Amino acid sequence: MEELSFNTTQNVDIVSNKAGIGDRFIAAILDYLIISGTLIISFRLYPALSNVTIYYILTVFIGLVFFFYHFFFEVFMNGQSIGKKYRKLKVIDQSGQNANIGQLLIRALIRPIDLLGIGLIFIAFTSKSQRIGDLAAGTLVVQLKKDIEMDELAFSEVEPDYQPVYPRTVINKLKPSDIELIKEVLDRKEKRMDYSLVKVIFNKTKEITGITPENKAVPFLKDIIKDYNYYNG
Repeated sequence: MEELSFNTTQNVDIVSNKAGIGDRFIAAILDYLIISGTLIISFRLYPALSNVTIYYILTVFIGLVFFFYHFFFEVFMNGQSIGKKYRKLKVIDQSGQNANIGQLLIRALIRPIDLLGIGLIFIAFTSKSQRIGDLAAGTLVVQLKKDIEMDELAFSEVEPDYQPVYPRTVINKLKPSDIELIKEVLDRKEKRMDYSLVKVIFNKTKEITGITPENKAVPFLKDIIKDYNYYNG
C-alpha cells in the first residue's frame, strides 16, 4: 500500500498509509446500503400517516439521513462511518490530528458534488487520494494500522519491575499524540532513522516537559515513552 507523509503540529513528517480506492469504495457501498435501507423503511411508513405534522417530521428525518449520515457517524465515531470502521478507515486532519466538527461538516456539505462522479476522479488523481470535500476541508482518509483508535497507539507494555525515570506530573504534560509521534520516529530502523527529526522531537519534548536530560536524544526519548506507559498504560 502506498504511503503518504503528513505534517504534524510539531512540523515533523510522519508516514501513514493512505486509504485505497477499493477500500473507500467498499466502505461507501456499505454506508449507502444502510442509508438506502433506512430510506426504504421510512418511505413505506408514508401511506400509514394521517397526521400532517408527523408527515413533515418524517420528511425532515429522511433528508437528514441522506445528507448527514456520514457527518453524524464521523463526529460520534471519531472520524469513522460504519463502512469506514468495517474497512478500518478514518478521516483525519492533514496535520495527522483528528478532524474537527467543522471539517467533517464541510465534507458532508460537499459530498453531493463528489457523488456526481467528480469525487472519484479526484481520489484517483490527487497525490493523497483526496476528493473535493477533503481538499476543501483539509482532511485525508487513511488506513488504520490496527483495529484501535489512533490515540491508543501511544500505549505499549513495560517490564513489571520497571522504575520510571521522571515524575508523573512531568510526563503527563505530554499528550498521547505526542508519545505516538515519538514512537513513530524511533520505531524506524536505525539506517532509516532521520536524526534531524529526532532532534526536533528531542527539543520539543524538553520544551513541553521542562526536563534537562543527561542522556542523549534517543535514550532520553525511549525513557519518556517507557515512563508514559508506566503511568498511563
